[in-house]
Amino acid sequence: MNISPPRLLIEEVWNKREMLHDNKAVREAITAVIAALDQGILRVAEPLADGTWQVNEWVKKAVILYFPIAQMQTTELVHLNFTTKYRSNATMLSWVCAWCVIAIARYGPIWHRALL
Repeated sequence: MNISPPRLLIEEVWNKREMLHDNKAVREAITAVIAALDQGILRVAEPLADGTWQVNEWVKKAVILYFPIAQMQTTELVHLNFTTKYRSNATMLSWVCAWCVIAIARYGPIWHRALL
């Protein structure tokens, strides 16, 4: 993922929120950052060689900007309904549900069966 164009656009939108409405390029940039976070390509914060942490402010801003553009979605699993702006990982929920009924798997976490 080429970081510069989405980063510049997200910084601009952060300062001009009216750009969020009816702007396909903005929505695509924010959605691309969320997808890159989900895939582990980007991180909101990352460790540096000296042991300190660097916060990627523009990524954090993209996460915050995601909420006004996202639509509410309902995920149904057996007799449970989850309504959120972040999509639930329904495939994973189907087999995790047998282990821990009250757990909610949100968009982003990548779990392996061996970890449960």
